[in-house]
Amino acid sequence: MLWCNDCNQNFSEPLLSCYCLACAKTFPPENTLIKQINEYQLSQDGIRAAEEGALPGSGLINILKKEVGFYKREAFMEMLRIEVFRCRRYEYKSTLSRFNFGSAGDTATSRKFKNDFAAIINQTFRTTDLFTDSRSGEMLVIFTHTDSENAKIAFSRLKTSIDKIATTQIDLEYDLVDLAARDDSVDGIWEKLN
Repeated sequence: MLWCNDCNQNFSEPLLSCYCLACAKTFPPENTLIKQINEYQLSQDGIRAAEEGALPGSGLINILKKEVGFYKREAFMEMLRIEVFRCRRYEYKSTLSRFNFGSAGDTATSRKFKNDFAAIINQTFRTTDLFTDSRSGEMLVIFTHTDSENAKIAFSRLKTSIDKIATTQIDLEYDLVDLAARDDSVDGIWEKLN
Protein backbone atom coordinates (compact mmCIF):
# COMPACT_ATOMS: atom_id res chain seq x y z
CA MET A 1 0.00 0.00 0.00
CA LEU A 2 1.07 3.55 -0.72
CA TRP A 3 0.05 6.64 1.26
CA CYS A 4 -0.48 10.11 -0.13
CA ASN A 5 1.58 12.74 1.69
CA ASP A 6 -1.03 15.42 0.95
CA CYS A 7 -4.40 13.82 1.85
CA ASN A 8 -3.24 10.74 3.86
CA GLN A 9 -5.33 8.35 1.73
CA ASN A 10 -3.92 4.96 0.79
CA PHE A 11 -3.98 3.19 -2.56
CA SER A 12 -2.41 0.11 -4.10
CA GLU A 13 -1.41 1.28 -7.57
CA PRO A 14 -0.10 4.76 -8.26
CA LEU A 15 -0.91 6.66 -11.43
CA LEU A 16 2.23 6.44 -13.53
CA SER A 17 3.33 9.08 -15.98
CA CYS A 18 6.36 9.57 -18.18
CA TYR A 19 8.37 12.78 -18.34
CA CYS A 20 10.30 13.70 -21.48
CA LEU A 21 13.72 15.13 -20.72
CA ALA A 22 13.87 16.76 -24.18
CA CYS A 23 10.56 18.68 -24.30
CA ALA A 24 9.45 18.51 -20.63
CA LYS A 25 5.99 17.08 -21.49
CA THR A 26 4.24 14.49 -19.31
CA PHE A 27 2.29 11.57 -20.84
CA PRO A 28 0.93 8.12 -19.86
CA PRO A 29 3.20 5.07 -20.32
CA GLU A 30 0.83 3.50 -22.88
CA ASN A 31 1.63 6.39 -25.26
CA THR A 32 5.34 5.55 -25.38
CA LEU A 33 7.14 3.88 -28.24
CA ILE A 34 9.03 0.68 -27.42
CA LYS A 35 12.39 0.36 -29.16
CA GLN A 36 14.89 -2.46 -29.07
CA ILE A 37 18.11 -1.48 -27.29
CA ASN A 38 21.19 -3.59 -27.84
CA GLU A 39 22.28 -5.76 -24.96
CA TYR A 40 25.93 -5.72 -23.96
CA GLN A 41 27.98 -7.89 -21.63
CA LEU A 42 31.40 -7.24 -20.16
CA SER A 43 34.21 -9.27 -21.67
CA GLN A 44 36.81 -10.92 -19.46
CA ASP A 45 39.09 -7.92 -20.13
CA GLY A 46 36.28 -5.59 -19.06
CA ILE A 47 35.73 -7.52 -15.84
CA ARG A 48 39.46 -7.38 -15.06
CA ALA A 49 39.54 -3.67 -15.87
CA ALA A 50 36.69 -3.09 -13.44
CA GLU A 51 38.40 -5.17 -10.75
CA GLU A 52 41.82 -3.61 -11.26
CA GLY A 53 40.73 -0.06 -12.06
CA ALA A 54 42.76 0.06 -15.29
CA LEU A 55 41.72 0.20 -18.92
CA PRO A 56 42.56 -2.96 -20.87
CA GLY A 57 45.64 -2.70 -23.03
CA SER A 58 46.74 0.61 -21.53
CA GLY A 59 49.84 -0.33 -19.55
CA LEU A 60 52.95 -2.44 -19.26
CA ILE A 61 51.20 -5.24 -17.43
CA ASN A 62 48.65 -5.58 -20.22
CA ILE A 63 51.45 -5.82 -22.80
CA LEU A 64 53.03 -8.52 -20.65
CA LYS A 65 49.71 -10.40 -20.51
CA LYS A 66 49.38 -10.24 -24.28
CA GLU A 67 52.96 -11.32 -25.00
CA VAL A 68 53.41 -14.25 -22.61
CA GLY A 69 49.83 -15.44 -22.12
CA PHE A 70 48.30 -15.84 -18.70
CA TYR A 71 46.77 -18.88 -17.06
CA LYS A 72 43.65 -18.66 -14.97
CA ARG A 73 44.50 -18.67 -11.28
CA GLU A 74 43.06 -22.15 -10.72
CA ALA A 75 45.14 -23.67 -13.54
CA PHE A 76 48.24 -21.79 -12.39
CA MET A 77 47.75 -23.06 -8.85
CA GLU A 78 47.60 -26.65 -10.10
CA MET A 79 50.77 -26.15 -12.19
CA LEU A 80 52.46 -24.65 -9.13
CA ARG A 81 51.47 -27.69 -7.06
CA ILE A 82 52.89 -30.07 -9.68
CA GLU A 83 56.11 -28.03 -10.02
CA VAL A 84 56.66 -28.04 -6.24
CA PHE A 85 56.24 -31.84 -6.15
CA ARG A 86 58.66 -32.26 -9.08
CA CYS A 87 61.26 -29.99 -7.48
CA ARG A 88 61.11 -31.79 -4.18
CA ARG A 89 61.06 -35.29 -5.61
CA TYR A 90 63.76 -34.89 -8.28
CA GLU A 91 65.75 -32.26 -6.37
CA TYR A 92 65.98 -29.64 -9.05
CA LYS A 93 65.43 -25.90 -8.71
CA SER A 94 62.45 -23.86 -9.86
CA THR A 95 61.50 -20.41 -8.64
CA LEU A 96 58.19 -18.67 -8.09
CA SER A 97 58.17 -14.89 -8.29
CA ARG A 98 55.72 -12.11 -7.62
CA PHE A 99 56.53 -8.88 -9.44
CA ASN A 100 55.11 -5.57 -10.61
CA PHE A 101 56.21 -2.42 -12.38
CA GLY A 102 55.22 -0.03 -9.61
CA SER A 103 52.95 2.86 -10.57
CA ALA A 104 54.32 2.84 -14.13
CA GLY A 105 52.59 -0.48 -14.78
CA ASP A 106 49.29 1.32 -15.37
CA THR A 107 50.70 4.19 -17.41
CA ALA A 108 49.66 4.50 -21.04
CA THR A 109 52.73 4.58 -23.25
CA SER A 110 53.60 5.37 -26.87
CA ARG A 111 53.16 2.78 -29.60
CA LYS A 112 56.94 2.58 -30.13
CA PHE A 113 57.56 2.00 -26.43
CA LYS A 114 54.88 -0.72 -26.36
CA ASN A 115 56.46 -2.47 -29.34
CA ASP A 116 59.94 -2.22 -27.81
CA PHE A 117 58.64 -3.44 -24.45
CA ALA A 118 56.94 -6.43 -26.11
CA ALA A 119 60.25 -7.34 -27.77
CA ILE A 120 62.04 -7.09 -24.40
CA ILE A 121 59.47 -9.38 -22.77
CA ASN A 122 59.96 -11.97 -25.52
CA GLN A 123 63.74 -11.81 -25.11
CA THR A 124 63.63 -12.04 -21.29
CA PHE A 125 61.07 -14.74 -20.56
CA ARG A 126 61.01 -18.28 -21.93
CA THR A 127 58.06 -20.19 -23.34
CA THR A 128 58.36 -22.56 -20.36
CA ASP A 129 57.78 -19.75 -17.84
CA LEU A 130 54.22 -19.81 -16.51
CA PHE A 131 52.29 -16.62 -15.68
CA THR A 132 49.15 -15.46 -13.90
CA ASP A 133 48.07 -12.34 -12.06
CA SER A 134 47.35 -12.03 -8.36
CA ARG A 135 44.25 -10.47 -6.86
CA SER A 136 46.31 -7.41 -5.96
CA GLY A 137 47.24 -6.84 -9.62
CA GLU A 138 50.78 -8.17 -9.39
CA MET A 139 52.17 -10.84 -11.70
CA LEU A 140 53.16 -14.33 -10.63
CA VAL A 141 55.62 -16.38 -12.68
CA ILE A 142 57.03 -19.86 -12.26
CA PHE A 143 60.57 -20.05 -13.65
CA THR A 144 60.80 -23.78 -14.33
CA HIS A 145 64.24 -25.41 -13.91
CA THR A 146 65.63 -22.05 -12.74
CA ASP A 147 67.14 -21.29 -9.36
CA SER A 148 66.54 -17.96 -7.65
CA GLU A 149 69.97 -16.56 -8.66
CA ASN A 150 69.16 -17.05 -12.35
CA ALA A 151 65.66 -15.60 -11.83
CA LYS A 152 67.35 -12.50 -10.36
CA ILE A 153 69.51 -12.30 -13.49
CA ALA A 154 66.35 -12.40 -15.66
CA PHE A 155 64.80 -9.53 -13.69
CA SER A 156 68.08 -7.59 -13.84
CA ARG A 157 68.17 -8.01 -17.63
CA LEU A 158 64.51 -6.96 -17.84
CA LYS A 159 65.15 -3.81 -15.77
CA THR A 160 68.27 -2.86 -17.76
CA SER A 161 66.45 -3.29 -21.07
CA ILE A 162 63.42 -1.27 -19.89
CA ASP A 163 65.66 1.54 -18.64
CA LYS A 164 67.21 1.82 -22.12
CA ILE A 165 63.85 2.50 -23.81
CA ALA A 166 61.91 4.32 -21.08
CA THR A 167 61.78 8.10 -20.85
CA THR A 168 60.71 7.97 -17.20
CA GLN A 169 61.83 5.82 -14.27
CA ILE A 170 60.01 2.48 -14.16
CA ASP A 171 60.40 0.55 -10.94
CA LEU A 172 60.58 -3.23 -11.05
CA GLU A 173 59.77 -4.86 -7.73
CA TYR A 174 59.88 -8.62 -7.17
CA ASP A 175 60.03 -11.39 -4.57
CA LEU A 176 61.41 -14.89 -5.13
CA VAL A 177 60.54 -18.24 -3.55
CA ASP A 178 62.57 -21.41 -4.01
CA LEU A 179 60.07 -24.16 -4.84
CA ALA A 180 62.47 -26.93 -3.79
CA ALA A 181 62.60 -25.64 -0.20
CA ARG A 182 60.81 -28.06 2.08
CA ASP A 183 59.75 -25.56 4.73
CA ASP A 184 56.50 -24.43 3.03
CA SER A 185 53.42 -26.20 1.75
CA VAL A 186 52.08 -25.28 -1.70
CA ASP A 187 49.17 -23.45 -0.07
CA GLY A 188 51.63 -21.60 2.16
CA ILE A 189 53.71 -20.53 -0.84
CA TRP A 190 50.57 -19.39 -2.68
CA GLU A 191 49.30 -17.38 0.29
CA LYS A 192 52.70 -15.72 0.75
CA LEU A 193 52.80 -14.43 -2.81
CA ASN A 194 49.11 -13.91 -3.51
